[in-house]
Amino acid sequence: MDGRDWGKFLLPYQQAVEELKVKLKSLRSELKARDEYAPIEFVTGRVKRISSILEKARKMAVRSTSWKRASRISRAFGSCASS
Repeated sequence: MDGRDWGKFLLPYQQAVEELKVKLKSLRSELKARDEYAPIEFVTGRVKRISSILEKARKMAVRSTSWKRASRISRAFGSCASS
């Protein structure tokens, strides 16, 4: 994409997700062992792919641009209507 090593960039996020999964699974196991209510049914986690993140960012930029354009148009028509 732009020459960055995205695998290295995402590594801390992947590690954080794995750590959270372990902690939540441990909490669930502990609650079940004490015969207490465990609100956690199952735990999954993932880190999105860079291509997915960039695609979403592009879509949001398009929506933001469209919203700004629509906002300018409505202000222009609003000022015409009030005169």
